[in-house]
Amino acid sequence: MTVTPVVDVGLGNSDYVVDLVVQGAELLAPTGSELAAPHRPLADGDEVELRGWTLQVIATPGHTPEYLAYLLKDGSRPVRLSSGGTLMAAAGAQLEVGA
Repeated sequence: MTVTPVVDVGLGNSDYVVDLVVQGAELLAPTGSELAAPHRPLADGDEVELRGWTLQVIATPGHTPEYLAYLLKDGSRPVRLSSGGTLMAAAGAQLEVGA
């Protein structure tokens, strides 16, 4: 099994994140995160190369002051924005995990 980097938006310390780190994944998380697992700190404006793609880090303080969103780019072309947030509507929630 190949374990790739795991990117955290700012809420870390969940069991699945810790399990992936134990299996050898590199955890990328906001600077200022008080994560129990070792991680590579990220801040607004950072860019990370991931297998030919670029992950641009965007500060989006909200749930926590260090909360981040990630823009996945193919060259200069935006492909996907992941805020990792939860959409709350009429007391329902949709959690974006592994999408």
